[in-house]
Amino acid sequence: MVWRLEINKSKTKEMVIYFGRKYSNLDIKPTFVGDCEIERVCSFKLLGVVVSSDLTWNEHVSYIVSKASRRIFVIQQLLRAGTVLNDIVTVYCSLIRSVLEYACQVWHSGLTLQQSKEIESVQRRVMRLVLPDVTYKESLQIVGLEKLATRRENLVKSLFNEIKCERHELNYLLPIRSLSECNHNIRQIYPYIVPRCRTNRPLKSCLFYGRRNKF
Repeated sequence: MVWRLEINKSKTKEMVIYFGRKYSNLDIKPTFVGDCEIERVCSFKLLGVVVSSDLTWNEHVSYIVSKASRRIFVIQQLLRAGTVLNDIVTVYCSLIRSVLEYACQVWHSGLTLQQSKEIESVQRRVMRLVLPDVTYKESLQIVGLEKLATRRENLVKSLFNEIKCERHELNYLLPIRSLSECNHNIRQIYPYIVPRCRTNRPLKSCLFYGRRNKF
């Protein structure tokens, strides 16, 4: 039996990622499947994460903030029903915070300060509804939650530590420093090569971010 892979031309998209100066996107010819030209887009959603051709997370942050904000009405309904605080926090973590943290190990290291504040503002709104008479910091202490930025940082660090295990599928992406490099400066005991790049773009990826911060 022979299996043939057929591409759904109407659902297939093409995205060009190019930062050079020699060519423009218009110089790159479109892709054809048969007689059908594949639509070229500037962003697309891959497994729930919005990826943009400029490798920034503006569209993804807008997407998750909008999606999470639409669910805040659930908290309002629970408050009107007189639901106890612990149950409201559980619902928030399940329905709202989970949206704001989905796959954050991929995009946290590439966030700007403004984007981080936009994401944090959703949790601030919820805490204002639940505990309107206290500050944001105090409300987090009362309900036992952390700032979203702190949680994302810990999740990235946790994943990076998992990748350090030799049995992990991504472990080969962590290059080990040579013995000569380790012996040259005994103060540099970090075992992995810390990358040096001409631009900051690669440093915003999870693995580069982990090595740069020496997790």
